[in-house]
Amino acid sequence: MADADVSELLTAMHRIDVLRLSEEHKHELKVATSALSLALETPWEITMRIVWQEPSVHACICTLIDLEVFKRWVAECEEVRSCQELAELVGCDSRLMNRLLRNLASNGLLVNCGSQNYAMTEFTRSLAQTKHIAAFSYFRNLHLPMLTALPTYLASTKYQDSFLKHPTSTAFNQALGTKDGLFDYLSKHPDQERDFGHCMEAVSGSVPSWIEIYPTESSIVKSDGQRDDVVVVDVGGSIGHDLNAFQRKHRLQPGRLVLQDLAEVLEGARVESGITKMPHDFFTDQTVEGKSHPYIVIYSQQVRSAWDD
Repeated sequence: MADADVSELLTAMHRIDVLRLSEEHKHELKVATSALSLALETPWEITMRIVWQEPSVHACICTLIDLEVFKRWVAECEEVRSCQELAELVGCDSRLMNRLLRNLASNGLLVNCGSQNYAMTEFTRSLAQTKHIAAFSYFRNLHLPMLTALPTYLASTKYQDSFLKHPTSTAFNQALGTKDGLFDYLSKHPDQERDFGHCMEAVSGSVPSWIEIYPTESSIVKSDGQRDDVVVVDVGGSIGHDLNAFQRKHRLQPGRLVLQDLAEVLEGARVESGITKMPHDFFTDQTVEGKSHPYIVIYSQQVRSAWDD
C-alpha cells in the first residue's frame, strides 16, 4: 500500500461517525482494527504493552479511584481541569497527580489539553459509576492475585486438572491463603461480595438478556389459571438483576418470582416489589413446587461457570 493510500485510509477513518454505526459494523471494525494494530507492532512492542503499559494503566486507574478523582471530577461538572485543581480537590501531591493523569492521557483515556490540563473521555467519566469501580476493585483484590498465582499453582500440579480431587487447593486458595471456595470466601468479605455482585449485574446488563430472547409470556399464560403459582425461580441469582428485569417487564403479583441465593448474599439484594427472596443452597434439594405447571428455573451465570453439571 502506497503512502497516498494510507493517507486516504486515515482520512476515511476520521470520518467515521461511531454513533451511527450498527452493532454489526462496530464489531467488524473492532476486529479489523485490532488485527491491524497487532500486525503493526513488533514482538518487543507487544511484550512492552503487556508487561509494562497495561499493568501501569491499571495501577493508575486504581489509585485515582481510591482518591475518588473521577467521582469528584464528574460531580464538579467541569470537563477540563488542571492537575493542580484535581490534586487540591482530593488532597494529593500535584506532581503525583500529573504523573497519574499523564499516563492515562498517553493511552488515550484522557485528553491532554496542554499546560497540565486534562479533559475526560467517555471511559474516564464511566469510572465514577459503581459498576466500573466494582470491576476494578474485584480485579485488584481477587482476580489479579489468582492470575498471578496461576502459573506457580499449575506447575505444582504438574499441569494436571486436579480440581475435582482437591477442590480447596486451587490458584484461588493459594493466592488468597484460604481453604474456602470463592463464594464462601465472599460471604466472609462483604465488600468484595458486593463488588462481585455489581460485576455480575454489569455483565448481565452488557449482553442481551434471556428475557428479551425467551418467550416469557408463554410461561405466564401457562400458569394463568393459578394466579399465585410460581413462574420463575432464579437459583444463585445474586442480587436479582435478572428477576428485576423480568418483573419490570411483566409486573406479576407477589409469590410468582423467587430469588434464591445464600442468606448473606440476599441481604444485599434490592429487588422489585413482588419478588420473593428465599435463602437456598443449590447443593440441596429444591423446595419450590409449582402447583399446576412447571416453572422456569434459572441457574445464574456464576453457578454455570463455577460448577460442572
